[in-house]
Amino acid sequence: MEAVGDTGVFFLNPYSGAKHEYSYSGAKLTAFCADDGRVAVGLMPYENSENQKFLVLNSSGEPVLSRQITGKIRSVSVLGQTAAVLAGGKVTFFSLAAAGDTVNSRNAGNDAYSVALLDESSAYVLGISEVRLVSDK
Repeated sequence: MEAVGDTGVFFLNPYSGAKHEYSYSGAKLTAFCADDGRVAVGLMPYENSENQKFLVLNSSGEPVLSRQITGKIRSVSVLGQTAAVLAGGKVTFFSLAAAGDTVNSRNAGNDAYSVALLDESSAYVLGISEVRLVSDK
């Protein structure tokens, strides 16, 4: 089980009772997504910062991906072995299986507000007036 809050993410294993916590260390949460025991978060170190952090945490609260992102992180998504971040009008795909390597970056449009991975190579992007499909290929 995961609980995402203003100051950190709390993980609880309901079977063993093991508890783990990841603190944002004063950063502000801008976006989050949970899938299969993992949590992806976008963090802003200070108000109106253009350099933000994208993290994917495992069920023990340990980072499996940590990247600096230029631009405001509007949305994040994680599915299978892929994570995606929407920032600066682009969707950037990362491979969790390949040590967090950037797979690809695609234009999402300046009106993009949210990203949701459809599968490990494509995502839906919500704009002001439409939903678009973007692919890392």
